[in-house]
Amino acid sequence: MASTLWRSDVRTKWTDEEIATLRRIYRGKESIKVAVDRLLPHRGYFSARDAARRHGFAGKTPQGKAGRSGYSWLLAAIEAALAQDVAMTNRQIADRLGVDESSVAKLTRKYHGKKFRIAGWARVGERWAMRWDSAKLPDVPKPPPQTSTQSCRVWRARGRVRAGSPANHFSMLIKQVTA
Repeated sequence: MASTLWRSDVRTKWTDEEIATLRRIYRGKESIKVAVDRLLPHRGYFSARDAARRHGFAGKTPQGKAGRSGYSWLLAAIEAALAQDVAMTNRQIADRLGVDESSVAKLTRKYHGKKFRIAGWARVGERWAMRWDSAKLPDVPKPPPQTSTQSCRVWRARGRVRAGSPANHFSMLIKQVTA
């Protein structure tokens, strides 16, 4: 079975009949590899899988986004998204394009300094996330980490909120003065 995975020529176009057959294969209960080998003998499994993903009836992720094959189209899509002069994190770019965040991260890191730059930083949870831009300027340096005093102050404020005490320390005093 391994020798039949790469059977077809990549440049061969898929006909409408082949796409209809492929759609039936993906809807059926038979193994996809066996069905492709039986019903589309001149096509390989990987070629059929990529065609099914391109046509949107296979390769769905849990978020419902259709999978893609390769990164060649993604670089142009990232450049077009960043051409709007809005710096975005990898997650924002991925959400806008409907792709996996790791694919975007792979390309932004690969072309960092060549096509993309770090235009700023955004806080995502407890970490800093890079905000990417396509301008030809130097990178913005990463903000310094919080001092221990700042970190402790934030930690105590979160603890007070969890305990249910008011966020304003003078709220009790204000209530007494205004009464």
